[in-house]
This record gives sequence, C-alpha cells and structure tokens, in this order.
Amino acid sequence: MESLSRLVAQGAPGALKMVKSLLDTPTLINPGFFGTLKQGLPFFVQIQIESHVQQGDALVSESLVIAKGKKANVADNVAPGPWEWNLSGYILGMPSLELTNLFTPFVTLNTTLLKNAFKKGYILTFKDVGGAIYKRVAIKRLSIKTEADTRNAVPFSMTLKEINMMDVLAPNLDALADDLISAGTTMATSLAGQALGQVASMI
Repeated sequence: MESLSRLVAQGAPGALKMVKSLLDTPTLINPGFFGTLKQGLPFFVQIQIESHVQQGDALVSESLVIAKGKKANVADNVAPGPWEWNLSGYILGMPSLELTNLFTPFVTLNTTLLKNAFKKGYILTFKDVGGAIYKRVAIKRLSIKTEADTRNAVPFSMTLKEINMMDVLAPNLDALADDLISAGTTMATSLAGQALGQVASMI
C-alpha cells in the first residue's frame, strides 16, 4: 500500500480529501499522557461544529484615585481567566466508510472515547474551527443525543474549558514555599522580641 504522503504528492483525490479533512475539521486529541500522568491510548476524534462560542472572563481589580478634585476608578491589575467553548454539532466517524446508519463502528468508537475522556477527566488538545491549537482543555459538560436518522454522525453538545498552568513558576514552588516560611519565621521572631522588650520595660 502506498504511503499517504506519496498519494498526496501524486494528487490522489481520496488522499487529498483525507488530508483536507484532517486539517480543516475541529478535533479533540488525547496524546495518551499529560505530564507524567497516563491517559490511556492516544486518539483523535473529529467533530462537525454547527455552533461555536468561545468566551473568557478576566478579573480586573480597580483602585479609587482622586485627581484634581475628581474621583476615578483605575484598573491596576488584569488577570485573564481560561477560555471556555460551548460547542454543538456531530461526532464523526469515518464518513468515507460509514455512508449510512446501518454500519457505524467508528462513530460508536469515537462517541465512547469522548465519554471516557469526560468521565476520567482527561486533559486534551483542541483544534478549533479556525485551526488554532489549545494544548490543555478538559470536557466540562457533555450531552449526547440519539436520533434515528443521524446514526452515522452522533449529535452532541459540550463545554470545553482551558486549563491554565504556571509553567514558569511550577519548578520554583518549593523554593518559594521555603522563602515564605523563612520570612514568616523571621517576622515572628522579631515581633516576639519586641513584645518581650515592652514587657521588660513595664516591670
């Protein structure tokens, strides 16, 4: 069997259609691990999106500033939160093979994989409708419907949430904790010394 790359180079219609589908279709991917945690066998599931809503919230702290007799609230710190996506559409299998709803093993498999990823809290990679890649997302909510006339593509709706991590700070968390403990101990010792001095002066 010729390799996919060779078929693409030769302009084979089936190979070109497959590659275009892989590049354009939104996809959820389980790389099989997250850091040192194993997440079962790797897989990717293509989804056909009918509705795509991406939203995010940020925590904005404000300080009251009085200048020239006027009061104003000034944002002095902005902390963007994680992205969330509300998606609805269809879980796909292999459309080139599953042409009717009489034989849909890959649709069934992909549906089971997403259910399992939700139940086990897998951290997935998400390729959205624009082709952007988000490497750490979890399925926050999953709803799957069964309709007799769409058995070769299962209707679904889900909410995905991005997982934020402190990549830079994580290796230094132990050192940071040690510094905080040391600073706290020094402050406590100083306050205790001051208190003893005040008591001694009163005697």
